[in-house]
Amino acid sequence: MTRGRRAVQVGDLDPADGRPVEMVLDLERLAVERPHAAWYDPRRRDLWRFGALMALDIADPQDAKHIVPLGEGAAPPPPAPAYRPPAVSRPMLPSCTRSDIASP
Repeated sequence: MTRGRRAVQVGDLDPADGRPVEMVLDLERLAVERPHAAWYDPRRRDLWRFGALMALDIADPQDAKHIVPLGEGAAPPPPAPAYRPPAVSRPMLPSCTRSDIASP
């Protein structure tokens, strides 16, 4: 319970019997209907790439009209930190001047 607010209704309980909602996957049927992991669509960048594992099927036009992708999974990666070369306390190569170079 949140301080100062009351929960009106718990969202993961079945209103018919008050028990937790449980999603049961028929993996044997899925393997027959969509063999070789055809249920997975790598072209989608949201959770619907796992379409057949969801309660609605994105490939079914009747189900698709009820699906609203929220852009999940397509967030850009965080920016990489700026590269800073390590500080060098002394030169790595010996310094030389024109007088150090022998002329032939």
